[in-house]
Amino acid sequence: MITLNEIKKNLDILDVAKSYGVQINRQGMANCIFHNDSNASLKFYENTNSFHCFGCGVGGSVIDFIKLAENLTTAGAIAKAKELLGISEKDSVARQTRPQIAVNL
Repeated sequence: MITLNEIKKNLDILDVAKSYGVQINRQGMANCIFHNDSNASLKFYENTNSFHCFGCGVGGSVIDFIKLAENLTTAGAIAKAKELLGISEKDSVARQTRPQIAVNL
């Protein structure tokens, strides 16, 4: 069973952002895809695998990025993250043996 922390650790936020068409410069900055942004106000932090927009204030983990980019619930974003990591739902013992628990990020 893979934990939420393992998903966040193993799914690189830069790769995920690039898969949504975000063009990130060498300083880890990009135009924010969550608001109309003409200046690079979206910052990616490789050391914490997180992001923050100085324009609109959104930020968080790679799960939060997927959630916002696809307008998903947290559970939907976790499922998408597992899909990106190549983990099928049948590989997830937690979903088969325990009731779904809301995850606060």
